[in-house]
Order: sequence, then C-alpha cells, then structure tokens
Amino acid sequence: MVWGALAAEVTAAPHEESQHPPLPVDPALSLGDVLSHALSRYPAAGELAARTDEVDAWQSRSASALANRPALSFRYQTDRWGDDAGLREYEGGVELPLWRWGERRAARSYAGAMAVEAGAAAHGLRWQVAGLLRTAVWNVAEAERHLVTAVSAYDVAGRLAASVARRHELGDVSLGDVLLARSAHLQAETELLDVRASLLDAQRSYRALTELEARPVIEAEAQSAVAAIVSTHPALALVEAQLAGARARQTLVREGTGGSPTLLIGPRWERPALGSGYDDSIGVTLTVPLAGTSHSRTELAASGREVAAAVARRDQLRRMLTLDLHEAEHGLEVARENLQTATERADLARRHARMGRRAYDQGEMDLMDLLKVEEAAMAAQWQAARLDIEVGRQIAMYNQAVGEMP
Repeated sequence: MVWGALAAEVTAAPHEESQHPPLPVDPALSLGDVLSHALSRYPAAGELAARTDEVDAWQSRSASALANRPALSFRYQTDRWGDDAGLREYEGGVELPLWRWGERRAARSYAGAMAVEAGAAAHGLRWQVAGLLRTAVWNVAEAERHLVTAVSAYDVAGRLAASVARRHELGDVSLGDVLLARSAHLQAETELLDVRASLLDAQRSYRALTELEARPVIEAEAQSAVAAIVSTHPALALVEAQLAGARARQTLVREGTGGSPTLLIGPRWERPALGSGYDDSIGVTLTVPLAGTSHSRTELAASGREVAAAVARRDQLRRMLTLDLHEAEHGLEVARENLQTATERADLARRHARMGRRAYDQGEMDLMDLLKVEEAAMAAQWQAARLDIEVGRQIAMYNQAVGEMP
C-alpha cells in the first residue's frame, strides 16, 4: 500500500512554503538509494575509512621481516679525561628487532581479524542508519496521513458552520448554534495547525538524516521470511567480529609479552692505549629479553578483560535483539488485529455521522449532539488511518529487528 499522495497536496499550503518548503515525492528514489545517501553523510561513516587504514597498517606490519622499527646506535669511548694514553673506540650499528616464535603468525591473524571487523562494521553501520531512516520515513508517513484527516475534519466543520449560519439567517436555528458551530470550526483549525507543525518536524528530521530535499514513495515493505536472530545479523556479526579481534589481540599480546630479540650489526674502530693505529672489525650482537611474569601479566590481564567485555557485549546484544524481535512480532500482530476492528468502526462512524446530519437538518437532533457524532467519526477515521500506517511501520521494525536491509 502507498501513502502520501493526498498528503503531498494538502501540505503545499501557500503560507507554509515561504518558510517551510514542502517535501516533494520522487518516484525514482528508492528507500535503498536514500539509505546509501544518508550513510555516506552519516558522521560515523568517517570511522570506516580509518578502520581500513588501520587494517592496511597491520597487514603491512605483519608482512615485515622485522617485529618493530629498526634503530641506529653509536658508541664512543676515550681516556682523554682519564690516563690520556691515546685510547679511542668508535662503534656503530643497526639494531634489528626480530619476531619471536609465533608472534608474526599472531600478527597476521590479528590483521585478518581486523579486516573482518572492518567489513562487519560497515554492514553494521548501514543497518543502524537503516533503523533511523525507517523511523524517519514512517514518522513522515504518519504525519502526512494525520494531516489528511485533519484537513478533512476542518472542511467538514467549515461546511457545517456555513450551513448553520445560512439556517440562522432563515430563522431555523438560534444564534447559539451559530456560535457553537463556529467554535467547532476554530477548534478544527487549531488542530490542523498543530498537525502541520508535527509534519514539518517529521520532514525536518528526515532532511537532517538524509540531507535530501525529496523523499521516496512510502510503501509497506515485504515482511522478511526470517523468524529468528541469526548469526549473519549485521549487529550480531559485528560484535562477533569484535570478539574474534579481541581474542586475536590476546594471542598477539601473549606471544609478544617476552619482548622482541634484537640483532645488532655494525663496525667498530678502536685504537688501544699507546697504540699507533686503528683496528677495524665487524660485530654481531644478539639480545634476548628474559621472561618477567610480573611485567607480562599486566598486558595479558588487560587483553583478557577486553575478551571478557566483548563476550558480554555479544550476549547482551543477542538478548536485546531477541527482545526487539519479540516486540516487533507482537506489535505487528496487534496492529493488524486492531486495524480490522478500527476500519469497521470508522465505517460505522461515517454512517452514523451522515444519519446525524440528516437528523439535524430535519430538527430531530440538536447541534451539540451532532458535533459529538462528527467528532467521534473523525476520531474513528484517524484511528483507522493511524493503524494502517502502524502496520507498515511494524513491518519495517520487524525487518529491522531480523537484520533485513531496505
């Protein structure tokens, strides 16, 4: 079902356009197109590029032959301020940090886990923005439908006020009826202005999210066939990727807590005391850090806490998604059942209003009773229209809960 055609016409009031231009409908614009546009301008989208850069950095690091940055070293020794017997020593070299056994493999695994997490983050952000977009679109649809009902109520009240005024001129009704009908017309106008303001708020929220000056045709989505929270759910896949990344980092920390061995290679020039020339040589030095349990435990404990936190986030998210799905199922079921009842009630209320107008014209009903009947009819029509919108909204929320994208 498609909404908004009539609402698009009634929202284009001349006194509104100067300050608040209407939100036109673009039939060529799909909800998926709007989602892609909104996602590209969503503030958190900048983090996705940063994640990609971080993945590239770790892949480059894990592919390097060295575990860390190399360093230059230089040493000079002399006895000039001592015996001053002519001792001179110059020693330079390059320090090369080496991978520990298994550390490079752990770094590659961590880089791979980060790549998976980056992909899941992009998909998860799209799902998050899809939820915001669905809410914004259906808020617009509800406000537009409410405006249609409010305009109808305003027109009915206006026609009734004009009819009562003519009958008063003919002497059929009292001045009190004229004032009462006019008051009802003013009340309908006040409600119409409030509904217009609500529509402008909904349109403003849509514009702020999408940065577009048009909206797609709003129609009910096809309900997803998925009936449970599966592992491929965008939000769940992201926290699973984060958990895998935390475990990969824990392995990397475990492999690297002993420190990196270093290989020092460099020349040496030395002249012994009372010597006449320099002796040249090349030296190789291997430094292997000793294990220190008290130092490595802090890093391991921190990485273990990150893993525990990731497990907690996954379990909490699974519970929340399951609850959201249950609420979406229940909300959709209730909306569908209530829509059928509200539609029948609105039809009866319309018939009752027609009968009331005829009875008032024939002098069989006073104006106060007629206004109550008209008010009940309009309320029933709005309730049916609201539930019609609510069914579409709840289908969208159901699809959102199971991770279905527009």
